[in-house]
Amino acid sequence: MASWPAVPFPQKPLYEGNEEKLAAVVIRTEMSTGPAKVRRRFTSGVRPRPCEFIFTLAQLATFRTFFESTCAGGALSFSWTHPVDGTAITCRFVGQPSYRMVSATRVRVSFECEVLP
Repeated sequence: MASWPAVPFPQKPLYEGNEEKLAAVVIRTEMSTGPAKVRRRFTSGVRPRPCEFIFTLAQLATFRTFFESTCAGGALSFSWTHPVDGTAITCRFVGQPSYRMVSATRVRVSFECEVLP
């Protein structure tokens, strides 16, 4: 399995927007009358994690190679260190990353990944 690129490549996303949701592991069924029925569907699930980074142009090139070649355009998972608690996690990209210039030498890269159980 691939690993997130090594230092000096940024290891943690920006604090602003650094978010992770808990896994949705229940199924909810609405009833014609009364409260909905809710039951556990899985013991564990994927946790969505939107990420944003500020990269130099050289780091952007590294990231593009990592996404397009190493992770086969998002088809393959990769190992990463959780940015909050420092544990080893396995992630996979959801959709395609996007980026926009913030200065002549820096870009803001946005993507969503999912933390796999």
